[in-house]
Amino acid sequence: MATILLLNFDPARAVRLSAVLRDRSHGALTVDASRLMADEAYIERYKIDVVLVDLSDSQGELWTDLARLCALSNSKGLPIPVLCYSNIYRGPAFELKVEELGARLAYGR
Repeated sequence: MATILLLNFDPARAVRLSAVLRDRSHGALTVDASRLMADEAYIERYKIDVVLVDLSDSQGELWTDLARLCALSNSKGLPIPVLCYSNIYRGPAFELKVEELGARLAYGR
C-alpha cells in the first residue's frame, strides 16, 4: 500500500481521486502546498511514497513550491517520485520545465 500526497487538486477532484486510491488499497492525503512548504517534515511524518501535483492551473507560486518539493525530496535522500498531472496540453517547453525540476508530467482528462 502506497501513501500518495495530492497537491493543488480541486477539492471535488481530490475527493474522487482519494476514493479511487483507497479502493485500490492506497492511502491518499491532501494538503495545501503552502502548508507543506512550511512543514518540511510532513513527507517523512506521514510516510509519503508518491507526490501527485495537479498543474492544470499552474501559477507562479506553484512553480516555486514544486521546485522546493523536488529539491527537498533530493536533498533528504528521499526517493519520493514527484508526478505532475495536467488536463491542459501546454507543449514541450512546459514538460521540459517540469522535468528540469526533477518531476515527471502526464496529461489526462
